Amino acid sequence: MQMVLRAFALYGLLYASVVTAIGLPGVPRSVGIIQPLLLLLAVGASRALARYWLGGLYQNIFQRMNLPKAVIYGAGRAGRQLAQAMAHGHEMQVVAFLDDDDRLHGHVLNGLPIHSPMDLQGLVETQDVRTVLLAMPSVSRRRRNEILSQIRNAHVAVRTLPSVTDLAQGKLSISDLHELDIDDLLGREPVAPNHILLAKNITGKVVLVTGAGGSTGSELCRQILAVNPAKLLLLIEMDRFSETAFWER
Repeated sequence: MQMVLRAFALYGLLYASVVTAIGLPGVPRSVGIIQPLLLLLAVGASRALARYWLGGLYQNIFQRMNLPKAVIYGAGRAGRQLAQAMAHGHEMQVVAFLDDDDRLHGHVLNGLPIHSPMDLQGLVETQDVRTVLLAMPSVSRRRRNEILSQIRNAHVAVRTLPSVTDLAQGKLSISDLHELDIDDLLGREPVAPNHILLAKNITGKVVLVTGAGGSTGSELCRQILAVNPAKLLLLIEMDRFSETAFWER
């Protein structure tokens, strides 16, 4: 807007200098002042009208262009539902699908191209893809780990959907996405803890946990605390020396 005002100020000064100060035959000198003002009002009104009618549309387009880019791994039902949900969100922009079925490669689904998983690195470099949304809730844990190993070299974040039983209602939203947790990385199905056995061996007793600074050790400590030990000893190895932390109930 400032550039427009500066341009009109320069135009008005030159026009008024020629018409008003110098004068033209048959042209009233007042035209040198009135014409720039009328032109400024006409251009300003047209810009205001365009911004009123189209401003929201252009703003939404601009905002979506600047959203973090993502691809959906899985062009099945869950992937299509996720793409529809993401199309109305403002968290990230989906630019493509990835799918293992080579019959789908090169096709378009919901306006998005379907690529081979081998094209992920190229999408990262050309379209600045930062996240892979794993939309394969019914896939086995072993296959999921194979997919994670396959896309690991692309250095992208991975977010996944709940299990297929959680999606039985057929409705999907962006809030259903979550970061990978330790269960997603296991090579087998998780085994639920036996609370009766844990209480028998932990409640009211002194418990020592080695390697308590790691992900497994910290999770083990949280589960032990829930069973009310008398004292919890945490052994943390750090750079050739050990530190022991005490917790006493």
